[in-house]
Amino acid sequence: MSEQDLSGASIVESETIVVGGHGEVVHDDITAVVGADGSPLAVDELTTVDEADGSSAFEETVSVADADGVLHVVDEKVGYRDADGNVTVVETVVAGE
Repeated sequence: MSEQDLSGASIVESETIVVGGHGEVVHDDITAVVGADGSPLAVDELTTVDEADGSSAFEETVSVADADGVLHVVDEKVGYRDADGNVTVVETVVAGE
């Protein structure tokens, strides 16, 4: 990945919450670093699903733009917490090309 010019960049955040028909609550949080021209330089998206029984699952993806402005995933985590509080997390880190 090449070094980005961050002059004029800003941080944009968005949060969406949806309640499903079975009581599950889905949160989608997006935080992005956006360049002066409006193009995304980096994006962090976290999606969480909270079930009515107290369990939850999540996926977080971090992407960074290359010199051509194309976003590439550099880190991804997926996890689950059961109703008893036991947590399992899997992380994939993508090395730079």
